[in-house]
Amino acid sequence: APDDAGLHLMAWLKPELAETLGDRGAAEVAAAAGIAVSPLSDYFIGVPDRQGLLLGYAGVPEDEIERAAGRLSEAFKTAL
Repeated sequence: APDDAGLHLMAWLKPELAETLGDRGAAEVAAAAGIAVSPLSDYFIGVPDRQGLLLGYAGVPEDEIERAAGRLSEAFKTAL
């Protein structure tokens, strides 16, 4: 989701990734790629209506964010 300021972004999972892995599985895939994220379902009471990840970027240089986004994308493609 777009964000003009802050410390975190929400990344909503595409339906095929949500159905295949769920956000907890996606967080495990990210961790295996060396990227720490939190599944949004951890912040829900009850069953979440959407699957996504909480991405923290405070204190991370822009060029590292871009590289990590590429690694994350490749890890998800491999997982599918």
